[in-house]
Amino acid sequence: MIQERRKEERKSCYIEAHYESPTLSLNVVVRNISSGGCFINTPYLDIVGTCGMLFLNLPQKRGTIAIPSKVIYTRDRDIDNSGMGIKFLYYSSDDILRIKEILNELEY
Repeated sequence: MIQERRKEERKSCYIEAHYESPTLSLNVVVRNISSGGCFINTPYLDIVGTCGMLFLNLPQKRGTIAIPSKVIYTRDRDIDNSGMGIKFLYYSSDDILRIKEILNELEY
């Protein structure tokens, strides 16, 4: 049995995003999200520990939210199930509030 390591419950979603690191620049899809991180669906994987930025495209907000991030795990399977577990690195209370707004919108 695999022990759950997440501190927060993740919510399923489909959010278009852009992932940027020193080695990759990709358009991705966020498949689930919590206040602590998310899973991005992509066949291109970064090295665990790599820091970068995740830009969430939110049309209802008419803008993009930039979130500092770090790769905490990768999953290399078929094209539909490969991706990276991303931890959000919060540098300000504004970053936290933005993610909480996204999570609240997913409840409705």
